[in-house]
Amino acid sequence: MLVMVATGTLTISFLGFVFPAVGGLPVQAQGGLIVAILVLAAVLAVLRFRLTQNVVNVVFLAYGLAILLIFAAGVAHLLKGNAAATNPWDFAAWSPSAEHGINFANWSFFGLAVLALLGVEVPLNMGVEIRQDRAVTRYLLWGSLAVMIAYLAATWGVMVSVPADRSAQITSVAAAVGIGLGEWAGKLVALLLAAMFFIITVVYNYSFARLIFVSGLDRRLPQAVSHVNAQKVPDVAVWIQTVLAALFTVVAFVVVPFAAAAPADAQTEVYNVLQAAVTVIWCLSIVVLFIDVLIIVRRYRTQFEARRLASPAVFWVASIVGALASLVGVVATLSGSWTPLISNDAGSFALFGARISYGTWFWLVGGIALASLLVGALLYLLGARQKGPA
Repeated sequence: MLVMVATGTLTISFLGFVFPAVGGLPVQAQGGLIVAILVLAAVLAVLRFRLTQNVVNVVFLAYGLAILLIFAAGVAHLLKGNAAATNPWDFAAWSPSAEHGINFANWSFFGLAVLALLGVEVPLNMGVEIRQDRAVTRYLLWGSLAVMIAYLAATWGVMVSVPADRSAQITSVAAAVGIGLGEWAGKLVALLLAAMFFIITVVYNYSFARLIFVSGLDRRLPQAVSHVNAQKVPDVAVWIQTVLAALFTVVAFVVVPFAAAAPADAQTEVYNVLQAAVTVIWCLSIVVLFIDVLIIVRRYRTQFEARRLASPAVFWVASIVGALASLVGVVATLSGSWTPLISNDAGSFALFGARISYGTWFWLVGGIALASLLVGALLYLLGARQKGPA
């Protein structure tokens, strides 16, 4: 639900880049617009899966075009004789240590980098609907490579084109294209990205609805959540997620809106905090998945040997390294803001005119993550009572 709010925020941010009237809406009105986006995404999520998948495929191609344009904009900016706004090859600047201790800015950035690849397992929530086992390994290999190449290409394009004081804004990727290839191209990329993030909202909704659906089948949640509509889609689960995401949106944008100087700043603040909380939750859940792998290797050896695709040693190494990296991702995310606009004051960081103390960041991100874990534990205990003995 947190990711759906974040992707809804990104959708209106890029629409605001193209249509200033949208970007200038009051914070509360932006919250209402995000709720409308969530409802529209739910309507698409409960349609026939093949229809939704066709839309996803088209938007994926458009997204690839947008990434190519961001990279091309960086190349064009340099070919015009301009110097790089930020030197992407200054590897010393990426060091996790500083002259007088730890470089917390880069430790925090590691949390954002971790988030980029955490979602790689999302399509596997629908694993029972996969017809070929090899589809999983092909996806994990080529999907991960595509994500890493896309992030590197887009980040490079932004770093060489956009001044450092603007590079952390949500719409900086579109601004980079506007600088390198022209204003019209920047607005085109913004529209493509707005469409992409809207469709991502749809994808997250129908993908994670499968987990709620299965919990209903297992009687860990009320059986009503396992209902499917005529299109064989778990519609009740989709609408549950939509309502909860809408409630998060109302709280963030209407009830206790961030004290930002402008609507665009509020979008950035809400996005950063929600995505950071998602990173902490996701990293902890990934640790559990790695532990599950080791349990399977030891306790279900026969089934493991019948289906394994690599040596057990590979699974042990991957699980240990992956679990430790996930825990480091949690610490790095809680260490401070993802924005590179670190202030000179040790106790705070700058966020486009708004200042949030480190303690506020820690308690907002950590509090949302802790509350989510407590809700999960409560649902597990209630589900165990409902299910009863095996």
